[in-house]
Amino acid sequence: MLPPPGRVLRTCPIPFANDPCRCSHLSVTNDLISPLAGANHLSTALVDYLLHRSISMSSNLRDDVLIGSSNSFSYFQLMNKKNSGSLDQHEAMSVNSARLQYQHYSRKRYEFISPCCSHNHFFAVKVIFDIQDPSIFSEVCVYDSLRRTGRRTDALNRHAPPAQYLCQLQLFLAQFCFVGLPQSEVLAKNPEYILRNAVYAPCPVQENGHDCALFAFASVLHIVHGHALSAVTFTQQNISQLRDGLNTVLACNKPDVNTPDPKKFLSSTFLRSFFPCLSEKQNDDVFLKLLYKKSENASPEGKQSKRNPAEGKQADEVLTEVDSAYRPVLDDPQPEADIVSDPSVACSLPGSATNIVEVPRTLDDVFTSMFMDVPTVFEDMSQVDLAMDKYEESSGVRVIIAKSCKGRSRLYLCASHEGCCFRAKFGSKQGMDNIMLKRAFCVPYHSGPLVPGGKRRRAPKRRLRGRLKQSVELVMSVKEADPVPKDVMRTAANHQKKDVTYNQSFRAIQEVRFSKAESQLVSFQLIRSYVDQFLEKNLDSTVRAECDGNNHIERVGIVPGIMKRAMRLVRPVMSLDGAHMKSKWGGTLNAETKGGKKIGKLVHSLSTTFSGYESRRCWAAIEQVSPKGRAYLEGIPKEQWEGTAWIENPSLPPRFGIVTTNMSKSANSMLEKARTGSWLDCIDQILSIMLERICTLRQKHRGRSGVVDEMRGILEKRWNNCAGFQVWELIENGGIFRVCRTSRGPTEPERSYVLNIQEQTCECGKWQDHEVPCIDAIAYYKKIENQTLQYIIDNHVSGQYKFETVNELVKDNIIPVCLETISADGTTLPPNVVKRPSGRPKKVRLRKRTRFAHDPQKSNIRCSRCKKTGHNVRTCLRRDGGGNTDLDLS
Repeated sequence: MLPPPGRVLRTCPIPFANDPCRCSHLSVTNDLISPLAGANHLSTALVDYLLHRSISMSSNLRDDVLIGSSNSFSYFQLMNKKNSGSLDQHEAMSVNSARLQYQHYSRKRYEFISPCCSHNHFFAVKVIFDIQDPSIFSEVCVYDSLRRTGRRTDALNRHAPPAQYLCQLQLFLAQFCFVGLPQSEVLAKNPEYILRNAVYAPCPVQENGHDCALFAFASVLHIVHGHALSAVTFTQQNISQLRDGLNTVLACNKPDVNTPDPKKFLSSTFLRSFFPCLSEKQNDDVFLKLLYKKSENASPEGKQSKRNPAEGKQADEVLTEVDSAYRPVLDDPQPEADIVSDPSVACSLPGSATNIVEVPRTLDDVFTSMFMDVPTVFEDMSQVDLAMDKYEESSGVRVIIAKSCKGRSRLYLCASHEGCCFRAKFGSKQGMDNIMLKRAFCVPYHSGPLVPGGKRRRAPKRRLRGRLKQSVELVMSVKEADPVPKDVMRTAANHQKKDVTYNQSFRAIQEVRFSKAESQLVSFQLIRSYVDQFLEKNLDSTVRAECDGNNHIERVGIVPGIMKRAMRLVRPVMSLDGAHMKSKWGGTLNAETKGGKKIGKLVHSLSTTFSGYESRRCWAAIEQVSPKGRAYLEGIPKEQWEGTAWIENPSLPPRFGIVTTNMSKSANSMLEKARTGSWLDCIDQILSIMLERICTLRQKHRGRSGVVDEMRGILEKRWNNCAGFQVWELIENGGIFRVCRTSRGPTEPERSYVLNIQEQTCECGKWQDHEVPCIDAIAYYKKIENQTLQYIIDNHVSGQYKFETVNELVKDNIIPVCLETISADGTTLPPNVVKRPSGRPKKVRLRKRTRFAHDPQKSNIRCSRCKKTGHNVRTCLRRDGGGNTDLDLS
C-alpha cells in the first residue's frame, strides 16, 4: 500500500473518518500507557497513536488508501444521526460542510482499512468501494483475532458487531460521500447492501483474550504494507513482545530537561521490527533481547540499570541504527547565544551516554532580515498575517499557526521540514497594545529533511480566516439573494487578488453570518422603541412587548390597524394543518397523535363533505383505525368543523369552501427568510413583506371590476357541465325544485338534490357554504329562468368574490418604521432561553414513534418489564403491582 520509491503522491484533502495517519500530531498520556504493563485492554487513542507513528512517519500513503481511526464506529454513528435540516444552525451547517468535503471520495476507487472497536472488542476491516463499480463494494473483509477458522461459512451475521460497523459505514457513504448520486439511493434503500460480499478473512488468532487491540493494529500494518494475512503471518509471541517493548519505551520518563522525550523514538522501523514479514534488520533478535528485558534495561523508579556495560553499548548502537532517520525536536528553545555558537543539536536516549544524534541547522536569512535585524511593530494580527505571507513568498518556506490566543499572540512553526526547530512567536508585551516579535521565544533556524514530495508537493495552504470578510460583504451589498461560495471566489479573485477554494469561501460566509448574529444582541434594546413608534405611525394598531422580572424580553406582538379594518372584507378561514384544525370559533383538533396520518386524511374528508353517506363511511373508517381517535373527535362540537353540520343547521356562517391544509405552510414559506434574523429584524422584514404584498395586489387589480377571474372560470365550468341536467318543480310557485344530475360514467349513479330558491340553499351544501350558485342552482337559472351566464355572475355571486372588495381591502397600507431613527433603551435583555420550547418544531417535525404506535401488534415499542409490545415500562400495568398486562394499552 506504500508508494514505490521516487513516486510523488498527494495526500487527501480531508481525513476520512478521523484518519490517524494523516493527522498533524497525536500524543499519549500516562493513563493510556499504564494498561500495557499487565493483562489489560488498550484504548482507541493508543491504537491511533501507534498507527500514526508506524505509517505516517514511514512514507506517504497512496491517495486512494484510507486509514480509519479505531474509534471510527462511534464517529460514523455520530455523523449519521446528524440532520442537515436541524433547527440547530451549527449542526445544519456542519452537516452541509461535511458533505461538501466528503464528496471528494466519490470520484474514484478507494481502499478503506481500519482497526475498529465495537462492544469492547477490536477487529480490522478492509473495504474497497468504487462509484464506477456496479456493485459499489468490490471487496469487504473482516479480520477478527477471536474468531476461530474452520466454520461452515465465512459470511457475517447481520447482528454481529463487524456487520453493524459495516452498515454504519455504508450509511455514512450514502449520506456524505455519495449524496445526490444514484448510488446513494441504492445504499439508502438497502441498509445491509454491504453485507452481501462481506466475509471473514483468515488472520492470526490471539491466545490470551486481551490483545485484540494489538492484533487489529498488526493486521492493519501488514495490509498497508501489502502482505496477505494468514493464520501464521505473526503469532501471539510477536504481539507479547510488542506489548513489552511499547511498555518499556512509552513508560520511560525523561531524566532531565535537555533530553528529548523517549516517546519520540517510537519509529515505524521500531514497530515493524517485531513482525517477521515487516522486519528490515538482521539483528532484530539482539535488539529485542537487549532492549526489552525489563529486569535488566528499565527500572520503574527511574534508577540506573544493572545491565552489562558491553550489552548496553551494543543495545545503544542498535538503537542508533534503527532510529537514525528520526530527528528530535527540542521542546524548549535554547538561548540565542547557544544557538549561534552551536550549529547542531545533540540529544540522547535516556540511559545511553554514547548515542549522540546530530541535527544540522541552517540560519533563515530571510526571516532575520525581515523581523530581527530591524524591529517591527504591528498594530494587530492582520498586519502580522500580511508580513508572514510576504515571508512565505520570499523564502519559499511554508509556516503553520501552532497556537493562537484571541488575536493577541501567535506561534508559527515550519511545515516544510520534518521535525524542524524553527519557531516564531508574536505577541504584545506587558503594558503595550502593539504586537511585536518576541525574540526570546524565536528560533530562526531550520533543521531536518524536506517534506517528502520535493518541488511537486502539495501547495501551501493559505491562511484566510477573517481575510475574506471584505469580499463577502461586497457580495451581500450588490446581490439581493444570499451569497454563495462561487460569488465569493470570483469577488476575491477580482478585488483582493486571492485564489480561494470553494470550502474557504463557504467558511468565510459562515463567519460573517456568525459575527452578524453576535452583533444583533444589541437589537433587543431597540424593540420597545420600535413598537412605540410603529403605534404612532399606524393608528388603531395593537402592539405589545413583554419582559420578565429580570427584564429579559419574553414576547413581542404587532397587529397593524389595517389588518383589523380588513377583517370585515376577507373570507373566514378554517385552517387544517395536518391534523391540527383552527377556526374562528376556537378549539384545536389534534387527532393525528391518536391515529397517525390515516386519521388526518379522514378528518379532512369529514370537514369537506356534505354527504351523510360519505360522513358515515369516514366515521366507520376512523373507528376501524383507532377507537380512541373517534372518541376524541366526537368530543368536539360538529358545528366547529364537520361539513354535514352546515346541512343540519343552515344558520351557521358560510366557510366559502375554504378548508385548507397548506395555508400555514404557505405563510411560513413566504416568511422563511425573515425567520433567520433577530427578533427586531424578523418583525421588520415581516412588515416589509406585508407592505410589498399589499402594493403588488393594489397595482395588479387597479381599475378592474366584476368577479375575480378564478371564480369566473369555476362558474363557466359549471355552466357547461349542467347541460344534461333535468329540473323539476316540486311545489307550484313555492320556489322548491328537484335537480337530477346525469351520471358521468357507467359506474356512477344518477344523483338528485333539492333547491330552495328563496333561501338560496341546496342539499349538496355548496350554495349556502360558498355563497356562489352551485351546479344545481346554475342548472335552474339556465333551464327555468333562461338567464345567461353573465347575468348569473353579475346578480347571484357574493360580493366577496369581486374586485371591488379586493380594491377596498388593499386601499390602506402599513407605514414602516426606519431603524435608523430609533434609539436603544439600554435595559432590555435578550430572551432567557433555558430549555427547548414546547410544541411542534417550526421547520422539521420530529416523530419519535412509528406509524404503528396505535397498533400494539405492529408497534416496535416493547416493554422491558413484561416484554409485550405497544407500551413501555412507564405505562405498564404490571408496574407497582399492577394488574393484567394483556389489556390493549394502545
